[in-house]
Amino acid sequence: MTTKYNINNINETDLLVIGSGIAGCTAALQAADDHKQVMILTSENDPLNSNSYLAQGGIIYKASNEPNEVNLLSSDIQRAGAQRSDKNAVKKLASEGPQVVETFLLGGRTSSYSKNQEPVPFDRTSDGQALSLCLEASHNRPRILHWSDCTGKAIMENLLVAVRNHPNIDLRCNTTAIDLLVEESTHSETSFNNLNPNNQDDESNTEEEEDRSSSSSSSFSSCTGAIILSQNGAIELVKSDNVILATGGCGDVYAHTSNPANARGDGVAMAIRAGAKVKDMEYMQFHPTTLYMPGERSFLLTEALRGEGALLRDPISK
Repeated sequence: MTTKYNINNINETDLLVIGSGIAGCTAALQAADDHKQVMILTSENDPLNSNSYLAQGGIIYKASNEPNEVNLLSSDIQRAGAQRSDKNAVKKLASEGPQVVETFLLGGRTSSYSKNQEPVPFDRTSDGQALSLCLEASHNRPRILHWSDCTGKAIMENLLVAVRNHPNIDLRCNTTAIDLLVEESTHSETSFNNLNPNNQDDESNTEEEEDRSSSSSSSFSSCTGAIILSQNGAIELVKSDNVILATGGCGDVYAHTSNPANARGDGVAMAIRAGAKVKDMEYMQFHPTTLYMPGERSFLLTEALRGEGALLRDPISK
């Protein structure tokens, strides 16, 4: 059965980004630098409340003076993923990732708006001349940028300054995306499956909807925005031909996790309801080491500890 919403206000934007972590902010900055109007939504009062902010160990950059770095990094990623990682995605990350890091985190943005963003103050070598790269987890060479043990904090504080100062970005906090707006089209008609624009009560005719769906073999669906719950409690519509779900994972549905409490899989649920295909949902990232304190949320102990030679011992020091 399709839920109908009574809409109080309609907004329009070129790009709608749902989520305010590193993925959402970088996507928004790229589009805004290209002179697109962007709206970012976060259900949090503080947009820093995200998985990205909590990241400790660092972010992949590239090994120094290594001409074969793309192949070496690809091999490391495949080995860490038990050879199950998507080859095209791995190649894209290994070949394009360093340039993206330089663009958004090392002062490489070249648009007229880039003056609003300073480089992230990553740690440097003792002489201050070069970036300090550390070794982490399955990497065969030092290639990890870091800022003390709070890399995510440094990155997100930097990105959000750029986002807040960008004239083409509208950042809305305390605003919850409820559902994606799906436009269903056939050769003869176009309709929205979850919108009641006239504020009229609606009794959904489930059988009629199913009959119409099954008889429209030539129909297709496209996402054209989202239905949101605004800060003042009103249900609004955001119309946009481009929508990015950057809502993070769903680790908090488990009893033990290093994820924050807002990592509930909301974006995945919205995507499924809208008819999007999801894949590899059985692969959940669980950080191998957290600090347990009775009555408190556990938090992760950075993988950089093991990269520097730390040992994990049980209560009897094995």
